[in-house]
Order: sequence, then structure tokens, then C-alpha cells
Amino acid sequence: MAKKGGKKKGKGGGGKGKKKGEKREDEMTLKEAILAFQIQVKEKASEDLQFEIKGLKDKNRRFRDRNARLYEDQQIHIKTLLRQAKEQEHELEEKEVYNSEHVEQALREKWAAARNEDKELDDLYKRIEQVEQEYAKMSSDVEYWTEYKDVGSEEHAKQIHLLNSELEDMLRNFNDMCGHLTRQLEAAKYEVTLYKEECMAEQQHLASEKAMEHLDPASVQEVHENEWLKKEAHIHREEEKNLLRLLDELESENLSIISELLYCKQEDLKISRNFYMTQFEEDEILNQDTMHDMDLKQMSVYQTKDDDNNSVKGKGRFIHLFDINRAVEQKVFSILPEQEEEEEEWENEDQDINIYEEKVILQDFLHLGPLEIKLLCVTGESKPIH
Repeated sequence: MAKKGGKKKGKGGGGKGKKKGEKREDEMTLKEAILAFQIQVKEKASEDLQFEIKGLKDKNRRFRDRNARLYEDQQIHIKTLLRQAKEQEHELEEKEVYNSEHVEQALREKWAAARNEDKELDDLYKRIEQVEQEYAKMSSDVEYWTEYKDVGSEEHAKQIHLLNSELEDMLRNFNDMCGHLTRQLEAAKYEVTLYKEECMAEQQHLASEKAMEHLDPASVQEVHENEWLKKEAHIHREEEKNLLRLLDELESENLSIISELLYCKQEDLKISRNFYMTQFEEDEILNQDTMHDMDLKQMSVYQTKDDDNNSVKGKGRFIHLFDINRAVEQKVFSILPEQEEEEEEWENEDQDINIYEEKVILQDFLHLGPLEIKLLCVTGESKPIH
């Protein structure tokens, strides 16, 4: 029993150790998170410092370059001054021996040259300061305009858009007002015109009545008859227009009906073909390509031309000779060359007789009587109505 109890205690102690280990791990993770956050903050601060250091380095580099250029200019000026001094010394050596006065004068000149050089250096420094001030001013202007480009330009663009929309609304309202005022003006003009016409008609009527009071009965009767004739003429003109319109409609219907009647049916074509077959001899065989049944849709139609003074357009249609008629013509025209060869042998006296016989043959072949297709053409013309 003791052993069993010991085992249980051991198991309980192991569970407590696990809980403590988990708590320690949680505490470690929390500390690690805090440390990581602090590290990130430090890294961010170090990056900012590095960026500032980089900017300062660039600024220092620019200043060094400027100082180097100024130093080069200073060295050039010093060299020129030394060269001038050497030239002056060389000139002095070439000249005769000078006394103390000449030496003092030379020293004064040298001191004056040094003072001039210092003055020039001061001027250069002042100029450099002015350039730096101008550069700072230009950089501030650049920053201002870049900020305006990033922020202010959008606001101004919105304001411009709003102003443009307001301008469009104002123009639209102005146009509407102009249109309304124009319509009102036209209406007022129309009313004034009507009122004027009514007044004129009333004045004319009164004047005519006053004039008729002083006329004799015969003249009054003539005036009344003239007014009646004017009314009748107006009525007759209206009736004439209506009749002309009805006439146009009737003529168009008539032309359409006649054009439909001009079409032949396929059975009529078959009857005509059988009739033409009797005009050939038994030994002769017609070409099947020229004797096929015609389709009415393949027949060509034409439309009559309008006359210059016609008010109604007439339409006419006709049907061409079909293939059987072509076969008959080929037969007839094949006979003509044979007869022409014979005519060369005949005498001149018999030529008139042969020509007459040819005409008779053509009439025998082409004369179909009531089965012949008539080529009709219908046109419409405007006639005055008396």
C-alpha cells in the first residue's frame, strides 16, 4: 500500500512541474516579445539616425566640395599673386638699385595687395553666403511646390471642377431663360399680330360698310357677289386639291394592277412552246437548253421615265421574248444566209421577189395570233381639270 501511495505522489509532483514549466515558457515568450518590440524600436531609431547621418554626410560632402573649390580658387589667386610678385621682383632686379623709399613703397604696395586679397576673400565669402541663402530659399520654394503638387493641387482641381459645374449650370439656366423669354416674345408678337390683323379686318369691314352706304344698290350687289365668288373659288381650290390627291392614288393603284396583269403564268409559256414546236419540221431537233421552262422571276422589267411636267409617276413593265422565241429567230436567221448565197447567183430582177418571200417566211414563223405575248407599256400623265 505504501508503494502505491508513493507512486501517486510521484505522479502528482510531475504534473506540478509541467505547470511550472508552462508558466515559465509563457513568461519567457512575453519577455521575448517585449525585447523584440524594444529591438524593433531601437532598429527604427537607428534607421532614422542612419538616415539623418546620411543627410548630414551629404551636406558635409557638399560643404567639403565647396570648401575644396574655394581652396582651389584661393590657391589660384595666391599663385597669381606670387607670380605677379615674382615678376615685380624680377623687374626690380633688372632695374637699378633702389633706396629705402622704394622699399617702403614696395612694402606698401604689397600690403595693399594683401588687403585687396583679403577684401576679395571677404567678398567671396559674402557671395557664398548669398548663394547659400538663395539655395535655401529655392529649396523652400521647391518643398512648397512639391507639397502643393501632392496636396494643394487636388483641392484646387476639385474647386475648379465645382466652379466649372456651377458655370455649366449657370449657362444652362441662362439658355433656358433665353429660350423662355424668346418663346414669350414670339407669343407676344403672335398675339400682337393677331390683334393687329383683327383690328385691321374690323377697320376694313367698317370702312367697307361705310363705303357701301354711299354706293348704289347695283355696286353693293356686285361687292356681295365678289365676296361670294371668292368663297366659292377657295372651296373649289380645296376640292381640286382633294381630287388631285385621289387621282394620284387611283393612278398608282391602276398602274400597280396593270403591272401585275402583265405577268404571264407558266402554263401560258408551255402553250406557247407547244405552238412553236409546230413551226419546225419533224427531222429538226431543238436545243433543250433553249426550250426549258422559264421562271417568271428571271424575266426583266423596266420602269418608265418620268416626263418633265408629269405630276404622277407611271410604272410600266414588259416581258422579254423567252428562249423559244430565240430558237425561232435562230431558225429564221439560219435560213437568211442560205438565201443570200442564192441571191448572188440570181439576177437583179428577182431580188425584190426574194425579199418579199423572206418577209412572208418571217411572218409565218413569228405571227402567233392571240397567243403572241404583247409588249405593253403604261404611263401616267397629269391632265388639267377644267
